[in-house]
Amino acid sequence: MKKSYLLFICFFPMILLGQMPDRSTVLERGRRHARVLSAPEMAGRGYQENGALKAARYIAGEFKSFGLQPVNEVEESENPYFQPFSFSTNIVDTLALCLDGKDLEEGSQFIAASISGRGTIEKTKVYDLGYGLPKDLKKNFQGGIVMFRSGLPPKKAKRKRFVEKYKDFKNDQVKIKMARHLGAEGFVVVKEKLTAGFNPLPLNFPVLEVLASELPNNKAKTGAIGIDTKLTKITTQNVIGMIPGQTDPDSVLILCAHYDHLGKQGDAIFYGGNDNASGTSLLLALAEHYARPGNRPDYTMLFIAFGAEEAGLHGSRYYVKNPLRPLEETVFVLNMDLMANGDEGITAVAGYEFPEEFALLEKINKELDAVPVVKPNGNRANSDHYFFVKEGVPALFIFTMGGPPHYHDVHDTYEEMRFSRYYELYRLCIEFMNRIMKR
Repeated sequence: MKKSYLLFICFFPMILLGQMPDRSTVLERGRRHARVLSAPEMAGRGYQENGALKAARYIAGEFKSFGLQPVNEVEESENPYFQPFSFSTNIVDTLALCLDGKDLEEGSQFIAASISGRGTIEKTKVYDLGYGLPKDLKKNFQGGIVMFRSGLPPKKAKRKRFVEKYKDFKNDQVKIKMARHLGAEGFVVVKEKLTAGFNPLPLNFPVLEVLASELPNNKAKTGAIGIDTKLTKITTQNVIGMIPGQTDPDSVLILCAHYDHLGKQGDAIFYGGNDNASGTSLLLALAEHYARPGNRPDYTMLFIAFGAEEAGLHGSRYYVKNPLRPLEETVFVLNMDLMANGDEGITAVAGYEFPEEFALLEKINKELDAVPVVKPNGNRANSDHYFFVKEGVPALFIFTMGGPPHYHDVHDTYEEMRFSRYYELYRLCIEFMNRIMKR
């Protein structure tokens, strides 16, 4: 009996999870937060209809209900949990596309390219150039719409010949620049998937993207375009709550997730379910956990819902330049995004830069049997961990692998979120942060 007990101790290390609700409670609360944040009323948590502000108020309200303390003392802030900042980006108000007399539906059939400017083009000729421009460089596209397929020909042989002969025309923006030089008034780029985004430097003419499967007859002879965009100065906010450390309040841990998304294009809403209502809901769940009296952390914890990540990491860039606790006090940052579909595991960005922390995460994952695999990756500017790492602050950015492929499109809805491994990830994050504090 003693021998078996000792073996148990050797192979199953102490777990430091603290007081926790059961799986069904965690999932119910996580789903509730995600459902609210990805609801139509939030308008895609963008900058039309105060979508981002509505989401920020909801998060701040939850922080307050948990008992988190505000950190900010900026007088112009409407809320003590807000850290306001400003930036500029291109906002799409209305858009329309008609090909061969058929009006296409914004969002599901076509979108505005992130680089698109405003413009109206009445019914005119469409020049369909396939995948390239070189054979048509002597043509005159004056007043017309140029249509081309994004990227390279799908068949390997054709792709190889294209690259060898026309290597400068692999990039879509090069094709647009050349066709514009030849008189094109607007562009329709045919894509296999529609992926929206922001751009602070829009062009001065319209560029739309159409889904290949929705293209009438896989070609078009005539078309009309209407799009109204505006380079806009945006004032938005990070949302920050704090739990002071019990034994070492000058050591700071940051748990973070971006709450913003792409907003709307015309009537199309980019709901941002997995990206990143899921990560924000997990952030709220972790804040609620550590706010319980039995789980109060030894280190000070900041819970930050970053704004304007989708528009260029503006919220985290602003925080790193204007930290509410000195960066030298920050021991570690854990950033969470795309947390709803963990069937295939998680990737830990900056795992190569911080091998000790990555090894700890991987070790705990094996102990808890949380997700199938924890995959390391190098630091990249793909989320809010990036500027912390650039300043020498240890950080990992985790996101799930698996589930539906919806990303930056209108299909990333609450209904498409599986919440697979969500509870396991909740436990993994808690145990990881607890061990960071015990090192």
